[in-house]
Amino acid sequence: MGGWLALSQHDPPPPGGGATRAGLMTRGALVLELAVPLRGAQVLLDYHAATNGWERTFSILHDTERGLTIRHRQGPAVAICRLEGRLPAEPGIAQITLAFDIHRESWSLSYMRPGSGSSVTASGTAPLALPLEDLDRICALTPEVRRHDALLWFGATTHDAAPRAASWVHHQTAIATPSGLRQAGSLNPGETVLLHDGTARRLQSVRRCDLPGRGSHTPVRLRAPYIVPGRDHLVSADLPILMTGGDIEDLFDEEEVLVAAQHLTDGLAALFDTGHMVLRTISLDIGAPDLVQGDGMAFLSASHAGAPATPPPLRQLRGFEAMPLLAALNRNGMSWRAA
Repeated sequence: MGGWLALSQHDPPPPGGGATRAGLMTRGALVLELAVPLRGAQVLLDYHAATNGWERTFSILHDTERGLTIRHRQGPAVAICRLEGRLPAEPGIAQITLAFDIHRESWSLSYMRPGSGSSVTASGTAPLALPLEDLDRICALTPEVRRHDALLWFGATTHDAAPRAASWVHHQTAIATPSGLRQAGSLNPGETVLLHDGTARRLQSVRRCDLPGRGSHTPVRLRAPYIVPGRDHLVSADLPILMTGGDIEDLFDEEEVLVAAQHLTDGLAALFDTGHMVLRTISLDIGAPDLVQGDGMAFLSASHAGAPATPPPLRQLRGFEAMPLLAALNRNGMSWRAA
């Protein structure tokens, strides 16, 4: 699952026999996102199970005025993790991460707004290991689980935080190669893809990752025939798309520009698609960033090693700069589209 040990409403890895996985999660991070603000004290997640008198619970309490409390019980042992203090109440999406390592006997609990770069954090000692059986039941939303409507998704990773996101396309997106169009999910490092200018580049890295389809990972659907021809494309909100057409040149004095998919959303030609619980995504890195050619759409390649050393080959519009494009669409109809 590309860095995830478990993800809400996603089939877990095959256990190799039996209905659930055996073993323990002894280190890693539990991550969830929720829609805020919430009024008063609210239980976000509440799991209760018992086997032969051995009680197991895992509960998350959100209180805007007092903070976060996570209570985890395994039989007679109880671990309580608290982040005390008033939580930010601005409307939006919040991410909660509980990272723990039972071998180091430590935990940290953080609350942040995705993309903000800031968070509030508390730490402590003596966490408990989480049985994978319980983790799978929590993610599958079995009858033992009570979940608040504001909870958008829940997952677990063996790392200290959620897997790093990179701009992506859906795994079924058709990508141009010297041998013809191929699904993005079938590509591997070392293989060759075609660029928008007709040249070829070798893939340096291909990142496959299952991601939640909600919260900060909500994808954008580029709809046909408005922005892309043929069929819709599902992409990450931050994926820079190549745009061309009469309005582009009139507005920006350039024949082509890059626009992040999220800045094209108008509810018709492009929209945030919340209809997916889990997405199979593919991120393509060809080294120096350039325009990978898809089926009716070219997009800027990702940089998996961090910030690229070279700038993108075209001007990339900021959010406020893309607004005239949407105004032109509403006023005159389509005279620009993905290339």
